[in-house]
Amino acid sequence: MNVDELYELVKGKAVFSGAYKNTPEDVAEVRSILKASYEHQEFPYYSEFEQSWNLLEQNSNHNIIEREQIQSSPIDFFLWCIESGFFPPPELLIVIASCFRAHIISGGKTNLSEVFFGKDKQYEHSFDVPKFMKYMDFEVKWVKEKNDSLQVVAEQYLLHCTEDNDAIFNESIDVESFLRGYRRWKNDLKSQKYWK
Repeated sequence: MNVDELYELVKGKAVFSGAYKNTPEDVAEVRSILKASYEHQEFPYYSEFEQSWNLLEQNSNHNIIEREQIQSSPIDFFLWCIESGFFPPPELLIVIASCFRAHIISGGKTNLSEVFFGKDKQYEHSFDVPKFMKYMDFEVKWVKEKNDSLQVVAEQYLLHCTEDNDAIFNESIDVESFLRGYRRWKNDLKSQKYWK
């Protein structure tokens, strides 16, 4: 890419305006901008990111991820990098920051799901974290430690939650409904639904 093409590509796409979207195409575009900026020593914001990445590659004690391997959602790849102990490539950081910037520019009026995944799309891996943690709490602290039947343990647990004013579960939830949710949660864990 020559300097004129670089200027054309960057024109009107300031990261601070939330211009980049959570798409592999935008990640690839930012990667091109980073590499061309470094090559031509233009746009210090981009060229310094690329220089930092090059230094990381040269001085790293472990394998660096392939930058071109993003195939689906950049946010998924970003999370995978962090959870796997890899430094996310700079183009990924810029795109994710741009998505957050778009939300901040809107004054918080946009829905983060829409910012990251588009209008009328749900993140396919989202789940109710408080409820997830409550079922995990029930499993680890109650089911594993008690010798009573699951029914009795669930009754005790729900009574405990009510006494502690813990509103994660509906106050009127019956034991059978709670246990159905708990069994679904266990099946989802076994199928690794939460980590696909």
